[in-house]
Amino acid sequence: MLPQMKLELISYEKNLDDLRRLFKEFDLDQSNYLNKDELRAALMKLNIILSDVQLEDLMQQIDIDNN
Repeated sequence: MLPQMKLELISYEKNLDDLRRLFKEFDLDQSNYLNKDELRAALMKLNIILSDVQLEDLMQQIDIDNN
């Protein structure tokens, strides 16, 4: 059991590191936040195209503290 838990922890840490790297790549102004334009650019890089209304709705859903 312990070796499996170790593998899962390593995988989790690798995924977290990848997520941090991607966030820094998309955080163009290095504010530690993604603004709408940065989020739109990130989504477009992933071939996800949203209308202004969809992007606004997404921002409202994920920005839980309005910052």
